[in-house]
Amino acid sequence: MRTMVHMQLDTLLDVVATALREREQQPQAEPDTLTLAEAAEWLDVSRSALCAMLRRGELASITIGSRRFIQASAVHRLFDAAAGTAPKPEPDNSYQTHVRAPKRTAVAPSPPSPPPLPEQAGKARATGEPRLSRHLRALPALSPASAAEAEAAPVTVHTMDEAAELLACSKGRVRAMLRDGRLTPVTVGRRVFVSAREVERLMAPTS
Repeated sequence: MRTMVHMQLDTLLDVVATALREREQQPQAEPDTLTLAEAAEWLDVSRSALCAMLRRGELASITIGSRRFIQASAVHRLFDAAAGTAPKPEPDNSYQTHVRAPKRTAVAPSPPSPPPLPEQAGKARATGEPRLSRHLRALPALSPASAAEAEAAPVTVHTMDEAAELLACSKGRVRAMLRDGRLTPVTVGRRVFVSAREVERLMAPTS
């Protein structure tokens, strides 16, 4: 009897491990909209500064029910405009768009998902890229055509750590090259990034 119970537990653990591996292999799509807190974190600005950008029309937002969301594509356009790879968006009043919240319907509760295995709990933190740098790589996938363009979009800026790693030098050396003009700084909010074009120029072999 005990042997049969152990066999059933081993089978259940194998099924859970397989499901977790399949979930990790699936690509994580970026959201189309962000909350105000998420947008403020991406731009590294305060909530009041974000609201001022909404009032000036620099960001587009939508209102669902009583909550306001920021379009992720508008945030990425600000990054591209700061890096000099895209024109600065024209002010508009699209932040006043309202969407009626759908009526709530009773939904049967879904069964609880199994807890992650211990060796997989910190895997994302151990191997994940810097949060802001990952968001700067491409616009979010809004359609199949834009998804293909987003995958092919080049990196326009690097963080200080990424630039130091690519140039095989210290972070202080990168700051010194920014001060003496050998690297071009890109300022987004309160954070300073390094132009990817300048990093590639320094990495190119000299004749």
